[in-house]
Amino acid sequence: MTVIEFISLQPWMQERVIREIANELHRQSRKWSADILSKIKGERLMNREFTVYKSGDYWIADGMINGQRRKKHCKIRKDADTFARLKNLEIEKHGATATLDDSTRVDAMQAHKALEGTGVSILEAAEWYKRHMSQAAKSVTVKELTAQCELYTQEQVGKGEKSLEHLQAIRKVGRALTNALGESLTCDLTRPVIVKWLDTLTHLSDTSKDFYRRYAMVIFAYGVARGYSEVNPAHGITKVARKKDIAILTPDQAKKLLEVCDPRMTMYYAIGMFAGLRPASELLRLRWDEVFLSLNGGADYLEVENIKTARHNNSARTRYVDIQPNLRKWIDSVMPHGVSEHPAPGNWRDFAYGSRGKNRKEHQFESDRQLAGIEWAADIMRHSFASYHPAKFETAAKLALEMGHTSEKLIFDTYRKRVTKADAERFWSIVPD
Repeated sequence: MTVIEFISLQPWMQERVIREIANELHRQSRKWSADILSKIKGERLMNREFTVYKSGDYWIADGMINGQRRKKHCKIRKDADTFARLKNLEIEKHGATATLDDSTRVDAMQAHKALEGTGVSILEAAEWYKRHMSQAAKSVTVKELTAQCELYTQEQVGKGEKSLEHLQAIRKVGRALTNALGESLTCDLTRPVIVKWLDTLTHLSDTSKDFYRRYAMVIFAYGVARGYSEVNPAHGITKVARKKDIAILTPDQAKKLLEVCDPRMTMYYAIGMFAGLRPASELLRLRWDEVFLSLNGGADYLEVENIKTARHNNSARTRYVDIQPNLRKWIDSVMPHGVSEHPAPGNWRDFAYGSRGKNRKEHQFESDRQLAGIEWAADIMRHSFASYHPAKFETAAKLALEMGHTSEKLIFDTYRKRVTKADAERFWSIVPD
């Protein structure tokens, strides 16, 4: 009702309205008072000060915390007074959260004892556990992780961002991880667990164990990026294999290899030795339309696309490698016979390592390397190129560019072995008969 409406009423009606308003205010004030008293009473009921009194043969400390009555029976008054005083101090300091039930208190004491010497408090341990359980809810098993990583790598191969060799390595290591740790949650794995797994690979050489360690780290890095775990359990594991001396082919070995190898492998070895391409990520992917040959005596070169270093800020995705005169002669020797899309055949492994067919007894034959009497080593062709090139051409900066590196130091520390100028001349003079 507005003031104007109130003024327009008859006097007796105004008195009635005033009486109703007064009665309503009185009712509301009584309700508010009751609410306030209820809250005060409730707080008193939730927490009541502990007092001590005697009942029969016992002294009793009696009080209330969190709405529950607590009584302690003691044979002597001193024990009851001490208990009451401690409980009253807890109520004064913490209010309704002052007490723990007996089982929780025992758990807390045992937890505190278990953490002695670690420097970790019960609260820190509880927070870690809560965080770990939250992580476990988001995590996946190792079996699921390896399957997802394989599918993701397949997509990268389809986009040209990863090589087929990389995908095969992910599959190989993924199978081994699944067989050993398939049902374990990714977030539960630790570095010691991965080290122990690597130790079980007793049938592998140290170099192969490093291969498994390296690709396990790639798989778990995929999991970390997707929130399946907080840390990479394979990160920080030291290499097992010792760094060996740089192995290169002698001029006689290089010539012998080109003479006895299967004709379909000639370009694989010639380009590998005389252009220094990376075997997996460059040489096997090289196409003939990336081999540029001049018809009028101009420069010959290879256009090399490297998906391995494409994402490195200081490395170009594409680089150019000069075709030296002897390599040009090897290329000319195979061009008239018709060639496939790639210089390297698709079944190159059969020739490089020997037949791996199912019926090995009928179709097994010696590898090119066995026929040439060569003890093969990783990147031996690329190391040969890096060793003989500076000995003949004396251009370390250009060599670094052709090998796809920004640092000359890396070549001299990792790839180059000292050779004589005479051997370099012989190496760069190897041509078809």
